[in-house]
Amino acid sequence: MKIPQKSSAIIHVGVKSLIRAEKALEIADKIFLDRAKVFAKAGMVKKWEGEYLGALLDFNLAIECYPLYFGCYTERVEIMNFCLDYESIILECNRAIIFWPNSYYLHFLRANANYSLKNHASALEDYTFALSQYPKSYVGDAIYKIIYRNRAYQKKALKDYLGAIEDFNKLIEICQENDDIFYRQAIEGLEEVKNKLIT
Repeated sequence: MKIPQKSSAIIHVGVKSLIRAEKALEIADKIFLDRAKVFAKAGMVKKWEGEYLGALLDFNLAIECYPLYFGCYTERVEIMNFCLDYESIILECNRAIIFWPNSYYLHFLRANANYSLKNHASALEDYTFALSQYPKSYVGDAIYKIIYRNRAYQKKALKDYLGAIEDFNKLIEICQENDDIFYRQAIEGLEEVKNKLIT
């Protein structure tokens, strides 16, 4: 079927308008990101100087300019952790997980906050999810070891002693050297859990 010349012209104009709109959005996106970077940089300086409230406000402004600024969420969580504000950490992670549902790091941070609040079941769920999403190239690093250690502690708290033994054994397997602090913590944790099984 042949498209009438008038319709063809309308389509052509529509396509050009769409391209212009996409370009405008790209420019706006860059402007907002650049503005967010200014606030984020100011927030980092204040954080290093210990001005936590000012830093949080700057990171807030950065997120308002550019809601997908991942680093601003994690910086805010770090400040909240310094202040031992675990409930706020959970809320902040919930907010960020909307944008990055499969982020191992956000689930790890939320798990740590739940662990501190003794919400063992929630912490266990997040540690397990973090492991399922963990990048293969990072396997064996410090965070990976912390996840296994902390997950074992959650299982122990929930009286899943066999599960805790499994995680402590995995941590021992991951540790390359016997003087690794995680290796020693795994050995101690294993002994504690075995004693629980005996008694």
